[in-house]
Amino acid sequence: MPVIRWIMNHLVIVFVTVLVVAGLVYQDEIKRELVQLGVMDSETSEVASTEATTPAAPAAAEAEEPAATPEQAPAVAQMPTHLTAAPAPTPAPTTAPAPEAEQAVPAEAAVAPVAPAAPSASVASATTAKPMSPEEMAAKNKAAFEVAQAKAQQMQAEAEAKRKEAYEKAQAEALKAQEAARDAQAAAEASMKKAQAEAQARQEEAVARQKAAYEQAQAQAAEQAKKAQEQAQKMQTQMAEAQAAAPKTPADAQAQAQQVREKAMAEYQARQQAQAKAQAEWIEAREKARQQAQAEAQERAKAAYERAQAQRAEMAKRAPMQSPADAANANIDPAVMEQWSAARSAYWQRDFAKAEELYKALAATSEDADVTGELGNLYFMQRRYEDAAEMYYQTGLRLLNGDKPWTAGSVLGVLFRLDPEKANDLRGKLREAHAAAMAKAAAERQANAPAPAPMPMPAPTENNAAN
Repeated sequence: MPVIRWIMNHLVIVFVTVLVVAGLVYQDEIKRELVQLGVMDSETSEVASTEATTPAAPAAAEAEEPAATPEQAPAVAQMPTHLTAAPAPTPAPTTAPAPEAEQAVPAEAAVAPVAPAAPSASVASATTAKPMSPEEMAAKNKAAFEVAQAKAQQMQAEAEAKRKEAYEKAQAEALKAQEAARDAQAAAEASMKKAQAEAQARQEEAVARQKAAYEQAQAQAAEQAKKAQEQAQKMQTQMAEAQAAAPKTPADAQAQAQQVREKAMAEYQARQQAQAKAQAEWIEAREKARQQAQAEAQERAKAAYERAQAQRAEMAKRAPMQSPADAANANIDPAVMEQWSAARSAYWQRDFAKAEELYKALAATSEDADVTGELGNLYFMQRRYEDAAEMYYQTGLRLLNGDKPWTAGSVLGVLFRLDPEKANDLRGKLREAHAAAMAKAAAERQANAPAPAPMPMPAPTENNAAN
């Protein structure tokens, strides 16, 4: 409800402000239109007063007044209206009073200009222009008044239409705001009800948890009390037995304590001897198992090497043409191959120190990329990532310098994760090698391309007789 009240108050304030501003704006427009029509003076905005005299005065009063002079004729012709400002009265010139015969002139003759006995220069100039009659002046003022009144009514109607449109728009916005406020209130009530339901559910759940925790605590306390009671009874029993077995004299107590110490020392020595014996047996068994596993691995590696050599020899006999891999393996020194097999056996037996030593010796004597690659795998297994990155980099360089330089890209993936700088260097060299190979292949194709055949010239044709 406070939100709705706040919204309605602000809407009323906005509506009143719009009405006041619209009234002020349209009032200025009306003033400007009246000034442009010449009905109102730009310096005067109030309605003229009606203090000026009218030509419809009684005939008796006009008979007693002196005759109008040419200077007074414009004042008589200017009929004041409620749309024109009252001009300031001009003082009449001091002339001699008219004779009694002239005082009896009717009111119609008083409007016509009468030449004085001694006319001045200004009076002579005024008589040259024909003054406007009061009827014409009244008709002119009436026409101007009707035009101004029609214009004012039109502007008032337009202002009224605009005010009505603004009012309807403001009323529609107010209705929308009321609907939005009702929707907001309904949403707030729904959310409040939902929150109350959730709070009530949480409260009930908390009460249930507290009740369960209280019951569990009571059960634990009862169990602990029962255990404490049983332990107290057991301690009382042990104290009773100890009191019964306690020595009667100090000599008996000393003798009993000496026996207990001797017994504990004997048990301690026996445990120490058993532990030493078990440890020696475990060390001896581990050494025997390691030696046996190493011997078996060496025997298996040697047997595998011998089988591979036999199969290679048999395949060489059957097929005189060898694959590049077989030719490469055939070119490997048997001593190097045996050392390589020993390094692999040490790696699979988790003897990483010996495997590293053998692989380093192989890398120093052999240019095979697989040696440095397997050494990199060994370093990677030991989490020595810098050494592994160096070995993978060396492997890529060896592959670039080999018969299949495009295989160097196989190490870029793991090398980018370990050392991006070395990986970028290797990728640049791989691109250079690729560009060189492409240029070489293009040159070979161009050198081996056949020369283009000469194009036959067309036979000349005779011109027609018509041409």
